[in-house]
Amino acid sequence: FAVDLGGAASIEALRAHWSGLNANYGPLIAGLDPLVVQHGKPPGSVVYRLIAGPFATAEEAARLCSRFAVLRTGCHPTKFVGARLTAR
Repeated sequence: FAVDLGGAASIEALRAHWSGLNANYGPLIAGLDPLVVQHGKPPGSVVYRLIAGPFATAEEAARLCSRFAVLRTGCHPTKFVGARLTAR
């Protein structure tokens, strides 16, 4: 399991988003591996989603998301699938 921490229109923007999350919420996401998932929404365009995990259960992922809800950062539990988000 994992958490979906938002999306971006490019991989570079997703990297910047992950860096920003680390800078602002580092202790909450320490030890999580960032992945990228590509979605084709709306038709003809591509959106990249930032996925971080893994978690042993969906409940663990939901607990982390509940902490982000207080911080007003989008988050929801999802599957831990995708390609590794590399630094470059």
